[in-house]
Amino acid sequence: MSAGNARTGTSSDSNPLVKGILKLVGTTGFEVAGLIVWLQLDARSKSGLGLIILFIGLVLERLVVVGFSRKLDDWLAILGSSWWEYAAWGLWFTLIAKGLSPIGVFALVLLPGLHFQHAFLVSIKLDKTFSELVRHKGFILFGLIEAVGGALWLSALRSGTPPVIPAHLIIIIAITIEHIVQGIVLNAINKQGILKQVSLLN
Repeated sequence: MSAGNARTGTSSDSNPLVKGILKLVGTTGFEVAGLIVWLQLDARSKSGLGLIILFIGLVLERLVVVGFSRKLDDWLAILGSSWWEYAAWGLWFTLIAKGLSPIGVFALVLLPGLHFQHAFLVSIKLDKTFSELVRHKGFILFGLIEAVGGALWLSALRSGTPPVIPAHLIIIIAITIEHIVQGIVLNAINKQGILKQVSLLN
């Protein structure tokens, strides 16, 4: 370590916590904003615009995590993973709106869609097998947290009680918890030697 690096060691050691908090706020903020604006526009018969904004929100969420890249492969991974999550949310809501069983759609679309997206994203970014990660209990846990939060959020909005703002707090809290648990799970896996660059995803 050079003298310059030694002098800045304390500052760099404190940066991970600050960066982690900023990433948590950024990822949660963009994802939740995209979801809320999407449903609000859908209620005003502007579902097309809402879906576009949802996708933009999910892409921005990924950019907060991985940063801007000059590599085409990285952009394809960002767009691909964002599209997968977008499809899970959009198809789930559309099928429920058409009168299909909410529980059935949740079990067959939203939960597996979000869970598979998480496993897919980590497997392509860190060169791990999809099958290894999709069976991991931690991945199942934070996928379940996000999916259940989404289901409770939509249920609260449709019931009219609680009012809209408290209902939105459900999805805000759920996504925040999901991102925190995701970080904990990925860090735990990293300590086991399964993932090598978990900091890219926290």
